[in-house]
Amino acid sequence: MDLHQVIRELTAVESNSESVSDDFDKVSYTVKTILESGKENAFSEQLGEFISAKEGEIEKMCNFHYQEFVQSVEQLLKVRLGTANLKSKIMNLNGEMQEAGSKIIEKKREIIDYRKILLNIELAMECVQTCLHVLDIANKINAQIEKGKYYSSLRMLDDLQTTHLPRIIEYNFARDMQLFIPTQRENIRQAVVREIRLWLGTVNERTRAVGKEALGISEKRESKRLENIITNGHSISLDFIASDDLDVYDAAGEHIDFKPLYKCIHIHDVLGKRKLFMDQFEGHRGTQADLVFKSNFILNCDDLKGFETYLQDAVGFFIVEAVIMGSTQNFRSRTNVELLWEIASEKLNKIVVDGLQECQNPEAFFIIKQTLTSFVYILQGYGYAVDKLRTLILSLFDRHVELTKMSCCEQIIETIEDDDCTPVTVENISEYQVIMNAIAFEKPLASMKFPRALPFSKTVPDCCYLIHTYVNGFYRFSNGFDQHHNEMDDLLKKSLEGILINTCGASLSRKLMDNDLGECIQIFINAEYFRMACGQLEGIFTEKKGLAKGQIVLQASKFFVDFRDVCEKRIINLVRERIDQYISQAAHYEWLATVVQPKPSTYLQDIANFASSLLKSELSLLRAENRQKIYDGIIRHLAQSFMTMLVTKSGKKISHAFVETYWKDVQFLEQFITVLGDSKIDEQFAELQQTLQFLLSDNYEDYVLTDLRTKVYPRVNPNNLALLLEKIRPEPSFMVGLSAAQKLKAKTIDSVLKFIREPKVAVRSRQYDE
Repeated sequence: MDLHQVIRELTAVESNSESVSDDFDKVSYTVKTILESGKENAFSEQLGEFISAKEGEIEKMCNFHYQEFVQSVEQLLKVRLGTANLKSKIMNLNGEMQEAGSKIIEKKREIIDYRKILLNIELAMECVQTCLHVLDIANKINAQIEKGKYYSSLRMLDDLQTTHLPRIIEYNFARDMQLFIPTQRENIRQAVVREIRLWLGTVNERTRAVGKEALGISEKRESKRLENIITNGHSISLDFIASDDLDVYDAAGEHIDFKPLYKCIHIHDVLGKRKLFMDQFEGHRGTQADLVFKSNFILNCDDLKGFETYLQDAVGFFIVEAVIMGSTQNFRSRTNVELLWEIASEKLNKIVVDGLQECQNPEAFFIIKQTLTSFVYILQGYGYAVDKLRTLILSLFDRHVELTKMSCCEQIIETIEDDDCTPVTVENISEYQVIMNAIAFEKPLASMKFPRALPFSKTVPDCCYLIHTYVNGFYRFSNGFDQHHNEMDDLLKKSLEGILINTCGASLSRKLMDNDLGECIQIFINAEYFRMACGQLEGIFTEKKGLAKGQIVLQASKFFVDFRDVCEKRIINLVRERIDQYISQAAHYEWLATVVQPKPSTYLQDIANFASSLLKSELSLLRAENRQKIYDGIIRHLAQSFMTMLVTKSGKKISHAFVETYWKDVQFLEQFITVLGDSKIDEQFAELQQTLQFLLSDNYEDYVLTDLRTKVYPRVNPNNLALLLEKIRPEPSFMVGLSAAQKLKAKTIDSVLKFIREPKVAVRSRQYDE
């Protein structure tokens, strides 16, 4: 190892800080190498020589710069002297400054102490102010609670708890206040609960007033609807009639202020105790519902004020419930309210059904129906299910129809049974107008004179009045059942048919069979006016139902037309019986008379007098066509009676003189009937006339000739003629034989009888009989 080279390298190490670490590593490595090689002494010697060489170089360098060094030392000495003087001055100045600074420091310390005191005072004052503010807030909270401003109290409590108290929480009173805040919240809740209890008491007191007001509003709506029906002829919806001045919400708000409830709900919402309040409120309302609907109320038909009060309580209760549900959110459970409504509906249904079970007063049914209808209209508008109550009202309608129909039928039967079957006489225009209101049987004249006899008896206007009263009562009760119009119309039509046919018609039929001729004629006249009344009822019925639905036809009209025919037959039968009595009691002919009576039989005058009196009195009240039908029946019966008496009731033999007498009687009747003005007498008496003319003729053989028979004797019955020919045929007696003329007549009669009994003629005879 070359030690000189090593030393040169070591002395050549730069003093750069960035390479010091690396150079140190080289030195340490070099020293380690020397020590390991055992050349320490040699290295020391070489290092000494190197130092000596360097010191020599330094000395040369110093000798070269010596003068400059000396000058520098002198300058340094001068600087040293100036420095000493400057130091002395500085020391003096420092002493002065230390003396002055110590005073300033003392003052500064005093100032610092004062500032600390001031800061403590300010902090104390700020804390006191904060505490005073907190206490002031607490006092304001108590004041707000006393004023009932619970929501602002809760807001202030929340602000106090979250903002103000945390600033002074290190104080004991603040911690006490913090612990008292939940109690204060509960106090607020209890305060609003006390208020809501008072409010609920007020609601209970004013519920009836709300219900009464609402039912009154409904009645006003119904009055407007009826006025519209009268004015316009048709109904309109109650929703259209309802206006701001008829709002049941206003009715509820007018009597009850709901603000306490809303405030209580809001307070409980803020406190997070809404569910607790809902349960408490529901319990109270349930208790109130029990008081209203579970009471032992009994409906009295004779005094309905209690029922009206009951409905007022119910309406008021459920209007309050509806207003609460409509003005709050998720507060009142609709399920619970509907459950209360279901209980109330069932209770009301039971009260009405039980109370009316024995009731026979139709007016009570109407009042209850009207009240229930208003009840239903109101609560239906609030969304309550009213189907059961509508069914109840319909059942009331059925009972009302049954009662009014029964009452009407009983009065009609009594009226008809008590009728004396005499025409009504009106004394003045007022009585006439009353009857015209019952049945408009004619157009009133301005020049009517009173007293005036009308064609019908009092049964007609009295029964028509009863029927009109029933119809008006029916429509009065059915008012409001707009959705059941067709069913109502069908029911009314069916009821009217029953009243007119089964009651009125049946009573008239019984009376017809139990009375004499004059009364039967009056019943006949009454039947005609009843038919007219049916037509008027059809017009009223059609107008009520609507012309667009077509003309309504009552089967009762046809019934009274048919009944009129029954009356005609009854009248004709009674006349026949009277005529038969005259004939059977007074008609005594001498069948084998030899002399013709110069005058008609006396009993014919009695018949004529009877017929004339009948036509001029009772039958004169009938219409011309009806009178003619009865008249034709009477004439037909006279003709048949005289024909029957001639054919079957005469003796085994009759004489020519009897036939002539009989012919005179027939001519008397014909003349009498002609005077009365009948144009059909020839037709009615044709057979009798032609038969008698044939018997009185001298040419019986003319009957055999077809042309003559058809022309002269077309209505002669061959069978009757054969019987009469046998009776009038001359027969020889025991003592006396027949003359030539008689034999010829007998022979002619035998020829005619033989002709009549031929098969062709016999067939024609049977056809004639048929």
